[in-house]
Amino acid sequence: MVVSETDEVRLRRDGDALRLTVKLGHGMSRDETEIDLEPEQFESLWPLTEGRRVSKIRFLVPLDGGLTAEVDVYSGEHQGFRVVEVEFGSEDVARAFEPPAWFGRDVTGQREYSNQKMALEGGS
Repeated sequence: MVVSETDEVRLRRDGDALRLTVKLGHGMSRDETEIDLEPEQFESLWPLTEGRRVSKIRFLVPLDGGLTAEVDVYSGEHQGFRVVEVEFGSEDVARAFEPPAWFGRDVTGQREYSNQKMALEGGS
């Protein structure tokens, strides 16, 4: 669900974990808050996302310096699309990061690669 052009609300199902996530802002630095949901809460909200969903599997890849790469592999309408994301403790640490070659092109802040944009284009 889109709150504004840069803010969004997501329903997430990760195994048995059900969450409502609010992301504020866009680009390198965003505020994110997650709330655990009971199954009945999640199921009552899920129909509201019809036509605005993305499906993906997330793989966690350890990196040097105690960092973790989150590799999202999309399915459905976005089959085969992949994105790598790393969360940092500060913007200075993020700017100093040297990504491995397998990361590919940096698309940080490019809205056409956001989950929000892909969900609004039509999702699985």
